Amino acid sequence: MSLDYTIRLYELLPDGKLEALGGGPISRFGGACPNVGDTIARREILSETFQFYSVQRRIFVDSADGDEGWAVVIRATDASPFLTKVAEEWIDETKFWREVDEQERREEYEKAAATKGTIEWSRRNTAERAKYRPQYGLDGREMGVLRFMSKNRKRNTIDRIPQAGEKTMRKLSEIGVVRAGENDPRGEQQWYLTKEGRAELKRWDTWTNWKYE
Repeated sequence: MSLDYTIRLYELLPDGKLEALGGGPISRFGGACPNVGDTIARREILSETFQFYSVQRRIFVDSADGDEGWAVVIRATDASPFLTKVAEEWIDETKFWREVDEQERREEYEKAAATKGTIEWSRRNTAERAKYRPQYGLDGREMGVLRFMSKNRKRNTIDRIPQAGEKTMRKLSEIGVVRAGENDPRGEQQWYLTKEGRAELKRWDTWTNWKYE
């Protein structure tokens, strides 16, 4: 069994000083320590370009503290057209296979989501139902007022709308699901269902009658 030694990269600067460039477990390097003569391509995130380094030395540092590993000394080298082409080809291929994997995951999800009883199917139904969640927290009585108004547009005064009172109509008006109109010939305030009121009715009915199919 191979040990997962630590590898630390040190750049050899022109003045002879060393600058730590990070590293990681040897598994990050394919399970092998970079050897003298190898080239390491590091992608600079901010500039989105590659910096290339040539491996100069590698030194195994033993330790009684359990943090032994390889110190790899590298030197910056020019980005030749060949090195740049290899690194960019690697990135392009990585992107291609990631897209393939993502497409396969989407297809697997769609297949599972279409199979009744699966977790994916349940989650999709729950997400679809959530699109129709009522928005105003009205109770059954208040929704009943809206429903009556939608079916009986001419019976639009409080005395003709079952379970409707001044307080109820004022609340419904404040949230925008009904609006006040002119008084009728008797002098009674008329009330009208708004577009948002009809939308809330539709949401309520879809939400409460949702069938998981």
